[in-house]
Amino acid sequence: MAEELLISEFMYDLPNDRIAKFPVKPRDHARLLQWKNGSIDHHHFFDLPQILPQNALLVVNRSRVIAARLILRRKSGAKVEVFLLKPSEIATEEAMQAHGILTWEAMVGNRKRWAEDESLLLDGPVPARFFWVNKNLNLVGVELTNPKHRFKDLVDQAGKMPLPPYLNREAVDSDKVDYQTVYSKEEGSVAAPTAGLHFTEEVIARLKDKGISMQSLVLHVGAGTFQPVTTENAKDHHMHTESFRVEAEVLRTLATHQGPIIPVGTTALRTLESLFWAAQLDRLSIPSHAPYQQKIRRASRQEAMHHLLQKYPTGITGDTSIYIYPGYKTQMADAIITNFHQPGSTLMLLIAALVGDAWKSIYTEALTNSYRFLSYGDASLLWRGE
Repeated sequence: MAEELLISEFMYDLPNDRIAKFPVKPRDHARLLQWKNGSIDHHHFFDLPQILPQNALLVVNRSRVIAARLILRRKSGAKVEVFLLKPSEIATEEAMQAHGILTWEAMVGNRKRWAEDESLLLDGPVPARFFWVNKNLNLVGVELTNPKHRFKDLVDQAGKMPLPPYLNREAVDSDKVDYQTVYSKEEGSVAAPTAGLHFTEEVIARLKDKGISMQSLVLHVGAGTFQPVTTENAKDHHMHTESFRVEAEVLRTLATHQGPIIPVGTTALRTLESLFWAAQLDRLSIPSHAPYQQKIRRASRQEAMHHLLQKYPTGITGDTSIYIYPGYKTQMADAIITNFHQPGSTLMLLIAALVGDAWKSIYTEALTNSYRFLSYGDASLLWRGE
């Protein structure tokens, strides 16, 4: 029987006043903790170009958050919240430009009060009709009643940003800017890749001036990123699935780069590791536990990326539920830029896989030095432990 991985070993006490409710402004003035070779030093995020070696390659997730929370009302006045997750038949990026009617996978608040044969209307600058397609499967139909409008108009005009539940506040207008990275492009996430929120155009320019390379990929972050680990043995947790896309230019860079590869955020890291396993498995859908059950056929990351380029010369699109926890050694990532994560979360397990038991001293240091935690909190630069 495989050794258990108790989720209780990855808990720590996070006082509520350490959870950042709003971001630091300017965003690059967030603090930055670096852990490398067992040592910790303290900086601000605007110091990043000075800290990183010149031969580093940063990989960011350019997915853009959609303002997917819509508040509807029944004729009785009862409020129904529809949280659009993703369209059931086409990609979210395509759906944003669509007109007419689409079916969406959705989370619905107050769903018991919304009858299966009842339509709910959203008035305002972008009027729409909402109806159940399949209540058991949480499929909601949305009809834009003005043929000139796109779904992008609906979420931009009427939607609220889907802030993490642990912020315990309503979204405000400033969140539509604050909860996006400055390099976000393709719409499709329902949670921000928050490690990238600290970047500014100035920091990016200074990185380029130093010669530090930056590449981007897309992994659309799903609501499952907030799904808690409910099993005592963390290995029994079911990891959610997310879609990713990586262009051929990025694969070529990964195949030839000789310096450290540093993903910005857990979503970028999971995508990079999924690429490695796509090469190992010769498949575009990466199961949760594949890295723990398969032998490595292509020994180096360069070899793996060359294989993908030969097989997918125009780039790769796939989906992944890769689950990274202690016992896994990253094959692509030499470090990570990331925020400080929730106790006992899958993100916490990923960090523990990268740095080992040092995560405890890192988080103790951050708490002792009044770092701000979670999505709008401060940042860390963590190098892979030996």
